[in-house]
Amino acid sequence: MRYVAHVPLIGGFAIANQNITKTPPVAVTSYSPFTPNDNLYLNYLRKKNPNQNIPYFLIDKWEENKIRDIQHLIGKIDFASAIPPCSGLSLAGNLKAGARKNSPVNDWMIKSAEFMMGILRPTVYVFENAPGLYTDVGENVRNQIMEIARYHGYAGTFYKTDTLLHGIPQRRPRTYTILHKGDYAPILEYFRKDAPTVIEYLKQIPTNSTLQDQYATKEPFINDFEIVRYLKEKIGGNWRQEIINTKDHLCSYGFLLRNNLLEDFQKFVDNDPKAHPTTKRDIAHIIKKLNMGKSYRLSHRVLLLDKNYVYAVIGELMERNIHPTEDRRMNIREYMHLMGMPHDFDVEPKDFGKIPQNCPVKTNEFITKEVIAIIEGKRSFSSQRFEMQNNIKWDGRKSKKLF
Repeated sequence: MRYVAHVPLIGGFAIANQNITKTPPVAVTSYSPFTPNDNLYLNYLRKKNPNQNIPYFLIDKWEENKIRDIQHLIGKIDFASAIPPCSGLSLAGNLKAGARKNSPVNDWMIKSAEFMMGILRPTVYVFENAPGLYTDVGENVRNQIMEIARYHGYAGTFYKTDTLLHGIPQRRPRTYTILHKGDYAPILEYFRKDAPTVIEYLKQIPTNSTLQDQYATKEPFINDFEIVRYLKEKIGGNWRQEIINTKDHLCSYGFLLRNNLLEDFQKFVDNDPKAHPTTKRDIAHIIKKLNMGKSYRLSHRVLLLDKNYVYAVIGELMERNIHPTEDRRMNIREYMHLMGMPHDFDVEPKDFGKIPQNCPVKTNEFITKEVIAIIEGKRSFSSQRFEMQNNIKWDGRKSKKLF
């Protein structure tokens, strides 16, 4: 299989492609704003393939005549995978319906579709994006993608799935768009693989892996936090279990609220000579806001606990998630593992925030297998040009259902 990695960012999709095909991409294409992210993948790619010169093309830096640089690839690629930034659909819910279609934050998705189907013309172009692409919020963007695909002779399927269904304990719903040369949409398999619990999954990390002493927060250890000392005094050593018994996914202040302990915690903090001034302000702020019937938002020493799986790894939660058994936040290697990244993939502290700008490798391996099966003629096709499949709502039966 000859493939191109387009806008790979940190590399979750491209690494999955190589894991399945056992070969590196013939080229990497992208746009200059994403070079700092792409370099994380490119460094790893060169590390794993030291004897191969894999070109990296920045499309937006080309002049018209430089299309010759990729002339040998045009129409001769089996597939191309991409992770065009999806902030547009993350923000689209806050835009008026008429503004969503032309929101500039969706431009990279549209530009990528035009480049791939209009110029490079692989047999399959597949890209990953936000769950919103599958919903009403993403309707205008879907329509643009379908218009581009129809014009260039492609048909496609929008496939919604969740990393939790692919063997990693992370709830991360995403939408994959699979665009195939032809007139009819390909039909993908439905898939469900039970994920281990977070405790079991984190034990898979080799003891000699790097980044296990690196964190996305300045306060990785929680023993001295007021909330931890309070809960240990109030509940005992089993305080974690009490929180996740209340709700599978719950933050420390949420637990206090559900159990009418906010004012009791305030008294504890006010009488604690070691209490951090910010904690004192925060608990007073929460009580004031709730008495006004308003919500609140905090970041200082907020702890987030999960029972069997974590919610989507994003920058904000990387500063809140605590280890399921140890009195500390999760470390960077644990977050990398939750994204399915190889244990020999390293990042510098300045790049920790790029880890969530990715899609988990295991989910992408499944999609890569499906793309190859489509190319090899092992999947059926719809009678329609475009289809939508929802793997999250699949009930486990072998019969295909389109949603």
